Amino acid sequence: MSKEKVFSNLLDFNLNNSNNVLDVHSRIKDILPFKVYPFGSEPSGDYLCFDYNTDNLEPNIILWKHEGIVDNGEEVYETEYISNSFEEFLSRLYSEEDLIS
Repeated sequence: MSKEKVFSNLLDFNLNNSNNVLDVHSRIKDILPFKVYPFGSEPSGDYLCFDYNTDNLEPNIILWKHEGIVDNGEEVYETEYISNSFEEFLSRLYSEEDLIS
């Protein structure tokens, strides 16, 4: 049994558009883990991120969950491992049509 996630969209690199990659990063950088950078989002408001806290040549891909939980009186934001690289992440994507055919 596989665990499925919904990937909504890549963050925009056009700085004239709202919700661009720099705008999103500046809004949440103070609550993101160190060396973690968002590049995409999912419908629930969580962000797919590059995680450079690794010894690999490429960053891991993680899901950063935007709803914090309180742990010992401090708000903590969870992350979930997705893949070892962006290439591996892309290879796991499929469309709704793929499920039908």
